[in-house]
Amino acid sequence: MSAEIDEAAYAQVLDEFPPHPIRDDEGNALATAMLMRLVSDPNQTLEKKAVAEILITLIEAYERKYAIESASPLDTLLELMAANDLKQKDIVPCIGSKGVTSEVLHGRRAISKAMAHKLSERFNVPHTLFL
Repeated sequence: MSAEIDEAAYAQVLDEFPPHPIRDDEGNALATAMLMRLVSDPNQTLEKKAVAEILITLIEAYERKYAIESASPLDTLLELMAANDLKQKDIVPCIGSKGVTSEVLHGRRAISKAMAHKLSERFNVPHTLFL
């Protein structure tokens, strides 16, 4: 026997925690805060759990839509170079030589662990972005 949602109690929960389509980070933060208040409430009810499910669905949909896909190590390096207005010659000290730098930037050679550590220091990011 499954429990039934009390429509009046459900309407009260919806009134207190009204779910809305999430269109931006502010809306996502609001929905997440509502969800946290709902799930941390020691007086859980079937109606509160139902609204929490709605909020979870909305939050997941928003985060999936705006998720940043993983970039390759080379794409990461090229983006960091562009963001910092750097040229090939500017990262030679991190790579080792002009020739090897050219090979790395043209995708003919992988970024080594030693290069990754030097690049991470240069750009102040985790070295794992380059591996």
